[in-house]
Amino acid sequence: MENYFRMDSIPGSLLVIGGRGDSWYEKVALSGWKVERCGDLRLGQAMIERIGPCIGLIDLTNDDFSLSAIAYLVTNNKHVRWMAYIKDRQLNQDSICQFIVNFCIDFFTSPMPEKLLLSSIGHQLGMLKLEKKVWPDNLSDNQDCLIGNSLPTKRLREQIKRIANTDANIIISGERGVGKRLVAKSIHDSSSRSKEPFVVVSCSALSEKRFEREVFGFERETQPPGFQSKLEEAHGGTLLIKDITALPKSQQNHLLNFINHPVVLTELGERTIDTRIIVSTYNDLEQTVQEKEFSSELFYLLKILKVHVTPLKERCGDVASIAHYYVQQFSREYNTQARSISSQAIKALTHYHWPGNVRELLNQVKRAVLVCDGLVIELEHFDLPTQIQNTRSLKMIREDSEKEALIKILELHDGQVSLAAKELKISRATMYRLLGKHKIISE
Repeated sequence: MENYFRMDSIPGSLLVIGGRGDSWYEKVALSGWKVERCGDLRLGQAMIERIGPCIGLIDLTNDDFSLSAIAYLVTNNKHVRWMAYIKDRQLNQDSICQFIVNFCIDFFTSPMPEKLLLSSIGHQLGMLKLEKKVWPDNLSDNQDCLIGNSLPTKRLREQIKRIANTDANIIISGERGVGKRLVAKSIHDSSSRSKEPFVVVSCSALSEKRFEREVFGFERETQPPGFQSKLEEAHGGTLLIKDITALPKSQQNHLLNFINHPVVLTELGERTIDTRIIVSTYNDLEQTVQEKEFSSELFYLLKILKVHVTPLKERCGDVASIAHYYVQQFSREYNTQARSISSQAIKALTHYHWPGNVRELLNQVKRAVLVCDGLVIELEHFDLPTQIQNTRSLKMIREDSEKEALIKILELHDGQVSLAAKELKISRATMYRLLGKHKIISE
């Protein structure tokens, strides 16, 4: 039976979502596989992040979870090769069939055909290993990383390195789509909490009552057995609260109380929670405090450390690196031929202002990968709003050129203002004035 999957001495990992721990688990484990079961879908993401690229088996035989919740997990983890385990009668359910066709590379019907299972997961293990050779830098090996070598990105990496191993609360600010979640994940991954869960909750995506239930665990008696609040899920790790200015005042008070007294009420009584709180915002949080829309006491508790993520238009030197990186990822994900971007297209991407920031760039790259039928992506494969670029005034073009030159000369001298000013043959005072004018370096 061992020959069905062993390609070398490295065992594979099989993550089973749902199920009841059937006898075939043991037989697969005896064949050399590392089998782990996730009985709580809310812990699925954390388990996948810990295990890394693996074979995933969705056990649908007991109707443990909703298909939409499973589809969300599957969609966000393309580096896992997903299979399904169902009962014969479930083949008559359109939703089950659609799920298998859309998300799974294989499926099995009960009772589990053990030899066929070992053969199939062994083949998929081989595919994972081949992909690692063909795509050595693919995103599945490093899903969360800050790409680019512009001065703002280098400084952001240095800042993350300095603050990661503290337990202080952090506010991450920046425009929509700049990658605030990615920065929070980088802080978590660089900290001593990296082996524990990284949990994300969005204030704008949850109603006031739902936020109260899911984050703080209120009305626990109405929840299913084994329910854990987001704070409990993040125990030992990090909780990122997105769009903090959308948090209702009642929930601001709950969060304030938790930070001062980190205890949640469970079925077994009070439980002390050790979690680092990171919040993100695209609004001016200080302004909301002045307008009395946000608790000043909570603001000062959160504002122990503050990280600002620069918009993409102010780190244009990162555009090419990000675009090339995601061409590799999306080409792998969608099985297309695209491998690189032409110099003309890169020039256009670099000069575009990216109002939607990194999120917009990723969508543009994904589109280009899908419509390109060759190895090289050309400018025509992108959908940049050229009509907007063509209406730019001469003054705007001059301003952009001046700013780009300043950024490049600073990068060349590793941020040393004196050396950059000397090469440009201007005084340090003039250099600082220009940097302030273009908001490259804050006062």
